[in-house]
Amino acid sequence: MAGSNSAGEWAIVLAWTTAAWAGGCAQIIDADWDEYASGAGASDGGELPPFLPVPVTWPDSMTQRCTDGTTVIDPCPDAGDPLFGQDGNYVINAPSYAGGSAVTIDSVTGLMWATLDEDTTEYDQYYARKQCNTFTDMKLSGRTDWRLPTIRELISIMDFGSTSAFPDVITPYQESLYYHSASEIPAQNDESFAWGVWPGDFAVGTYDTSIAGGRVLCVSGTRLAHPEMAPAENWVLDRTTGLVWQRQAVTGLPWSEALSHCEDLDLAGHRDWRLPSAKELLSLLDDRRRFPVIDQEVFPDETDSELWSSTPARYSAEGMIYFRTIIGDIHSSDTLVSKIVRCVRSGDTSP
Repeated sequence: MAGSNSAGEWAIVLAWTTAAWAGGCAQIIDADWDEYASGAGASDGGELPPFLPVPVTWPDSMTQRCTDGTTVIDPCPDAGDPLFGQDGNYVINAPSYAGGSAVTIDSVTGLMWATLDEDTTEYDQYYARKQCNTFTDMKLSGRTDWRLPTIRELISIMDFGSTSAFPDVITPYQESLYYHSASEIPAQNDESFAWGVWPGDFAVGTYDTSIAGGRVLCVSGTRLAHPEMAPAENWVLDRTTGLVWQRQAVTGLPWSEALSHCEDLDLAGHRDWRLPSAKELLSLLDDRRRFPVIDQEVFPDETDSELWSSTPARYSAEGMIYFRTIIGDIHSSDTLVSKIVRCVRSGDTSP
């Protein structure tokens, strides 16, 4: 299908144009895509169509820092130069935030965040939920669906290019305390845990829901769906983000080689693959799964991987962020250490 636009292709485009306006770049997908995912719509069962029928709806992290593994590079490398392909080289789907003193709206997800008189009380999860219910009771901004955000929604507002993980316009309180999410982990030994974000440390992890030690953000709008993967032979589409992932990971590459591997990758009829950002890797986290937190049926080579990202550690030019699939958290590592590489592509990878 490369280089042509058949009636079937235009049907996909039309379906998604309609869905984008009617449903906010939705989390549905035209049935014709399933034909591609099964291989029926591609000559070799693995070639991608020449366009993405799903819009990219995962917000970018506005990282502008690049590194050579020792010091910060300013400006970032140009295309074709060594170490090109870092997070700072690409702007994929940059969010903006609009609103007033009471609420802030994310331009990419459409979610509305309450910013009215946020207190600094430390809550357990039960009272965190009640705090969000008070916004529903008062019909803040005319909304009656205020709730505690999921971990996916908290991750969606993380910005690895800032001095703190969450936009200041949403919350100025970003010390080392965690923010609650509604994404709970099945109880173990009569204890209950949930996912949370520590914005001061750019950390994602789990906490005991019974302990009054976290802050609260409340959100309104259509809940972001869990990852929904449509696999083909060599690639996997996440229908909820529009990101396309390399299905078979590459093992044992230091960070600089990981960058060049993805930049040079020719897979499924495309050469615009790149090393994913930390925020894109976190989009793989599925809070319904544990050990690992990503779908092993879709990614059968996943067990306990540490996946390189293209994002420098916030407080060090010597470290790069990686994602641990067994736990679902992120850490930083020296760039000379070898780790796993899983490349990604999207509809717009403007450097």
